[in-house]
Amino acid sequence: MKKSIFLPTLICLLILTSGYTAMAQEEQKIEYNSKKFQISIGIADIFAKSYWWYSNWYMDEYGNLLYPYPDDMYYRQPNLVLGFKYHGNKGAWRLGFNTRYSSTTHEDSDTSGRKYSFNNFGIALNLGYEWHSTFGRLNVYYGFDASVSHVKYVVESELFGMPVISTDKNTSQETAYGLNPLLGINFFITPNFSIGTEVKFSAEYISGEYKHEETNDNPYSPNYEEYGEKRSSFRTFFGPLGFLSLNIHL
Repeated sequence: MKKSIFLPTLICLLILTSGYTAMAQEEQKIEYNSKKFQISIGIADIFAKSYWWYSNWYMDEYGNLLYPYPDDMYYRQPNLVLGFKYHGNKGAWRLGFNTRYSSTTHEDSDTSGRKYSFNNFGIALNLGYEWHSTFGRLNVYYGFDASVSHVKYVVESELFGMPVISTDKNTSQETAYGLNPLLGINFFITPNFSIGTEVKFSAEYISGEYKHEETNDNPYSPNYEEYGEKRSSFRTFFGPLGFLSLNIHL
């Protein structure tokens, strides 16, 4: 009797064990980061401020405070990133496009009738190559991007006097050419979908210009003044200030 119970039990255990082994082998056969194409959408500089003016104020020759003036790293703004990668055996060619835009208007609550406008627009194109190592669901990669970007920011102040309306407008724009070593990771949820993040060290040459304009529509003595200057420099920085991408692998 005992033998009759033991034999079916042993057979069931063998069947269950073989089934589990087959499932484990099947799981091991799943390959991640093996697709040729990757399409990404992400947000860069997540933790950057969503405005670009600070507590410094522009002052005219008479000591009057006119409007907030952009300062320090006001170039950093949250921006949308679209990316494409073509994968080989050991790495991938990468192409990326960044864009950002913000516009804000503020009017004083007092009777001065002053209004401020802040506008920020930027685009960037990145092209590079990366090498990668895959450990199960985790893909670690490193490489570099060559980049070109253009940004433009405008601060405008309007004073609605009676009967004169006067304006002050400051326009800054720059084009930057950079080389950006990078390090990143992707974590695969499925073989066709992953989430990722990366950080870069950016070295850029910048060329740009600044222009200041003053106008008033005084009917007796209308006035327009303008001056500007060319600017160029070199800068380095780490970034972005937080980056998250959603990736589709095809």
